[in-house]
Parts: sequence; structure tokens; C-alpha cells
Amino acid sequence: MSGAEQAASELLRSRGVDVDGQRRGRQNGDDSARNIFFFIENQGHRADPVAVSEQYRSLRSWVENALDMYKGELVSVLYPLLVHSFLDLVEQGHQEAAESFLRRFGSEFQDRGHRDELIALSSVSLPEHIGQNEVARLFRENRYQLQFSAYGWQLLVSFLRDSGGFFFLRILNEHTRVQIETVGTDPLADAAGVTVDAKATDGFVGANERTSLLRIPVQWGLLRESDYVTEDTEIDIDRAYLERMARERDAERAVADTTGSTAAAETKPGPAPSGKTPGSERDKASTGRKSGARAAAMSSRGADGTGKTSDASGGFLDMSQSIPVPRIWRSSGMLPSLEDLRKRVQVSANALPSVLFYTLLNSHGLVNAMDISNDGSLLVTGCDDSVLRLYKVRQELQNTSESDKDRGTNLSGEIPSLSVSQVLVGHAGPVYAVHTSADGRYCISSSEDGTVRLWDLQLGTDLVAYPCHESPIWDVRFAPLGRYFVTASHDRTARLFCTDRLSPLRLFAGHMTDVDCVSWHPNCNYVATGSSDRSCRLWDCRTGDCTRIFLGHRAPLTALAFSPNGRLLATADFNGTILLNDIAEGRLLKRFSEHTDAVWCLDFSQGDGSILASGAGDNSIRLWPVLTNTLDASGSSVDAVHDSSSLRVMRTKSTPVLGLRFSWRNLLLAGGSFRALT
Repeated sequence: MSGAEQAASELLRSRGVDVDGQRRGRQNGDDSARNIFFFIENQGHRADPVAVSEQYRSLRSWVENALDMYKGELVSVLYPLLVHSFLDLVEQGHQEAAESFLRRFGSEFQDRGHRDELIALSSVSLPEHIGQNEVARLFRENRYQLQFSAYGWQLLVSFLRDSGGFFFLRILNEHTRVQIETVGTDPLADAAGVTVDAKATDGFVGANERTSLLRIPVQWGLLRESDYVTEDTEIDIDRAYLERMARERDAERAVADTTGSTAAAETKPGPAPSGKTPGSERDKASTGRKSGARAAAMSSRGADGTGKTSDASGGFLDMSQSIPVPRIWRSSGMLPSLEDLRKRVQVSANALPSVLFYTLLNSHGLVNAMDISNDGSLLVTGCDDSVLRLYKVRQELQNTSESDKDRGTNLSGEIPSLSVSQVLVGHAGPVYAVHTSADGRYCISSSEDGTVRLWDLQLGTDLVAYPCHESPIWDVRFAPLGRYFVTASHDRTARLFCTDRLSPLRLFAGHMTDVDCVSWHPNCNYVATGSSDRSCRLWDCRTGDCTRIFLGHRAPLTALAFSPNGRLLATADFNGTILLNDIAEGRLLKRFSEHTDAVWCLDFSQGDGSILASGAGDNSIRLWPVLTNTLDASGSSVDAVHDSSSLRVMRTKSTPVLGLRFSWRNLLLAGGSFRALT
């Protein structure tokens, strides 16, 4: 017997009904229980518009007057009852009454994060529309999860039975799944245990599933640099030096031959003393100085060369437990250079980063996605006309002095501007996502045509077309070290690919509707997916299993970002709410809710990740504090969940922010498409 059935049975027993006798054949002659289920199965299916409206008004009034300790869990039942009542009225041909019902009672949920869902539902006017409407299908095809204390559930069932609300009882029975939380014998303790997380658990994911996944440990530690970085060795330096010396000798011989000198042999360098290679001492000394400088830079910026610090509780991830990752050269451009580490600005709440914002003109409504290279020299857009456009920053410093170039200053005072350098053609539908590799050489894009294309930005052509899905692909992301990429699609799945294979390596299935956004964990072993079912899932790339589920959003998710140390995950939704989660403990830490429109991009500052930047459709960039009051001294997350205020708000004139990224030097790069003022 489920928790909900047990609570209902206990309620009937408290009313003097022999429930066990009813199940054995109703030997005691009391037909109360039989009549309740008879009305649920028969009268509960008939939707009388006047009665439904009056019963819902009565239920809402009763919930508003309930005790505060139970109001939190009782309020959660109003929204699913509103949606299913509206859909039932439409199904039974009461279109005008359904529209009036939604307009009358739906307004109170506009400010609770359900505005966009209600707007979508308002377009449903015929029974045929239900199967075509995404929100209607989400509610009809999945059970809405509710969490109640035992006594709170008894109060609700008792009220609906006494007031004749069998129509609502039938909806709760067919379209919801109730999780009864029993902390003890004290009803007050039961209610307190539910209301703490009530807003973060109601939705379409069960509390049991979410809780069971918390038993799975998440290895969020970073990889050691030595596991994937190949240093530029002294052998390579000596080889370059010897090649240069050979060219100099050839030049000297040519000069000697033309002058007819008989002492040409004396111009040849003799053997180095002690059998050492010529120039090796100088280059080794230079290499030693470089290594010392790099070590000093690394020690001042974290445990690894990327400036990321690995929390002691997370440790490092052993390569034997990791997916195969490519080895990359230190000088390949995939990692920050020594100069980037030396000039990296340490940002904090008292030292906020500077912002370089790129504005595209005459392109509003055409640009669907945007990404900026790490050095800010290249901007890539995915457009509605099926092409990618590359914008390069004009070289404004060409006429400045060498000292000004070294300081990165521009005495002329000119503002860097963009110019279209290339138009990449290949997709057969609108391009919904673009992402550049860390070295800025390659770009990957996804489209409505169900394909992902890998582009060489230096050659200006596509290298591979991957037939990933049969549905539109909403998002695609390179792995931090390259080689792998992950897709998010309309077919409710995310898929993991390797660039040298056309077939997927992993298929992540579990979301109840579109997967809208994806993000890679810094150690390349986990992928986070955000969906229109308002949940975020963390997937293990080694096994393909889901390891965490994060709830709390009231709208489809639009953006995800991991902190540099891999411990925190930021999620954003279409209503402008940002949630900060601890992936180790699977709990919500902070809530940021100042944006008034969809948040399209998120990124953490380089190094300690103390600043979270967000760009939204409300024409603003906001900077949020991350580490303050988030983790205690031992690295465990604190219990309190609270709303935090932004550190700074930077507004554009009329440009929604579509792309945002912290450079390796902690300059915040952002961009958008200018929207004409009306």
C-alpha cells in the first residue's frame, strides 16, 4: 500500500469506517468508503463548469486560511489542479468556461514562475490542441510529484471529501504521485520536515528517485595536469637551437666561398666542451627560469596550471577511474599560457571584473546563438538563415608602439570593433548552438536539421557532419580538453560523441521533455543537462547513469555552468531564476532571482570561481557572489537556502545578452544582438 493510500485509510478509520472490512466485502454494512471511491470513479469524471469553478474557489480559500505550518505543502496542490481542471473542461467541450476558469484563477500563478506555461496553455481551445501543446502533454503524460506530511495529506483529503470535491480527488489519483513524509508521531514535526524543501521537490521528478541518487558518490575532483599535459621539453628546444646553428653555419660557408678565404674551416664551431650539445647550457638555464616562473605562477593561482584549485575534500580524480582524455601540449593553446596566468586578475566582491561587450547591429531576430573565443579576438554566431557568421576584432594596436603593445594599451583611444570575416554554409536549418574550442581553432554547431558540424575556423570549412538526432538539436558543447562533445535534443535525450566517430558513445535518457542545454564538468567525466521538465540531471560519462537530479525551477532551463573546482553547478531558467547547487551533497545552496527575463548564459570567474556572471534577455549582465556563506570551513555546504543580491548590474541600451565568457585573464567577454527601440 502506498503512503497516500495508507494516509487515506487512516483518515477513514478515524471517521469510524472499517476499511479492512470494506476490502473483505463490506461485511459491516458501512458503505462510506465504497461511496467515496464510487463518486471518484463516476462523478469525478464529469466536469461541470460551474461546480468546478466554485470548488476550486472554495479549496483556494481553505488553503489560504490554513495554518502556516501546513500552508506550504497545501499550496503546492493548487497549480496541478488548475492545469488539469482546465484541460478536462477543454476535453469535455466547455471551451468558453475553460478559458474563463484559466483567466480567473491563473493570474495568481503569474508571479510564481508559471507565466510562460500559462501563456502556452491559453492557446489550447480544442481537444485536438492538447496533444499538440508541449505544456499540456507534459502534464498529461507524466505524474506531477507532490510532497506532503501525513497529517497535511489527511487534512486535504478530508476537506475534499466533506466539500464534495471528488473531481479534484480523481485528478490527484490519476495525474499526481504523492510522497508522504513521516518524521515521527508529532504532526508538527512532520509538517516542518516537508515545508523546508517543498518548493524544491514538487514537479515531475519523484522525491524517492532524487533521494536514492544521493547515495551515489560524485567524484567531482579535478584531473592532475600531469595526466593530460605534455610539457614542451628541452629536447624540442635544443632541436630548434641546433637547426638555427646549422643555418648559420651554411650562411658562413657561403660567405667564405665567395671571398675565397682559405680559413673557412676555422670558422666552423668546434666541439662543445665535456661532450655537451652546443647551446644546451643556455637553453637549459632558460628552461629552468621558465619552469621556475611557471611554478611560481601556479603556486599563486592554484594547484594546477589552469588556475583551478582542487578542494581537499574532493581530491584529484585518478586517471584509472576517468574516461580516456587526450594529451595536449602546453603550447597548444588549449591551456592558459604563462603570460595569461601572470596577468590574471584576481576578482572578488571588492574587485569586480571589467566587461568587454560586443554589439551586433541589424541582426536582431536573426542570431540564435553566440560564442566568444577565450582571447576575445573571435566571435561566432549561429543564425536563423542556416549559416554561421565569424566576426574578428580589428587589429587596432598595429600602429601603436611596442611598449604599448606589451602593456596592452591603446593610446589612440579607439574602441575595438568587429567585422564579418567569414560566412560558413552547411546546415539545412536554423543554427541553434555554437561552441568554440579552447584554442579557438575549431567550432562546433547544432541545427534544426538534426546534425552537428565540426568547423575548422582557419580554413573556413566544415570537416565532419555528424547525424546525431532525428529531431532539432538545441545545444552542443565541446569537452574542456576537446575530443568529445555532447548534444541536447528535442527527442528528450542527450548524446555523447567522440570527434573521430559518427555514432554516439553514450545516450542519456531520463528527461520527460526536451533537453534544452548541456554543460561539461571540468574533469570531463560528468555532463549536466537541463530540460523543459524544469529539472537538471547530472550524468556519469563512464557508465551513462544519472547520478543527481536538481529541482527548484518553475520554468524550462536555459543555461548551465560548473565552477572551476567542479563542486558547484549553476542552473538558470526562462523566468530569470538562477540556482546554485552543491553536486557532492545534491542540495540547493543559493537562489538568485533579480533577472526579469530568460537567462541565456552563465559563467564562473577563472581561478577560485568566486564570481558568477549571468546574461539575460532583460538587457543586463549581473555579477553574483558565490563563495560567501556557501561552504563552511570543512568544505560542506551550509543548510540555509537564501536569496542573494547581485554585486553589480550592467545594463545595455537595448541588447539582450546571448553569449558570455570569462577570459583566462578574467576579463568578462559578452555580446548580443541590438534590438531596435520601439
